[in-house]
Amino acid sequence: MTTLPKSGSYTVKDQKDGYRIDINREIFRGTVTDDLTIELGSAETGYTARTSPYIRKFSGSVLTWLGTYKPSNEQYDPEDVGDWKVWYRIEKL
Repeated sequence: MTTLPKSGSYTVKDQKDGYRIDINREIFRGTVTDDLTIELGSAETGYTARTSPYIRKFSGSVLTWLGTYKPSNEQYDPEDVGDWKVWYRIEKL
């Protein structure tokens, strides 16, 4: 598990379409062979009851996981977590 930031907190940017937190950090680097689970959650005091965690599990061929993940117009869109959204990418090293 990777806890970000290691200490302190992130700056929340107020934008016209909502609030934004830019992580801009590599979360994991290593070898994955069978499966990968990405789970993100908020540790914001007092708001954990209203923020749903993001969980996405990958399995099968690792090469099929490569790409950018973001909210889109899919009927079931795991990157649209209700009151927040997730953008990330999985790359081959």
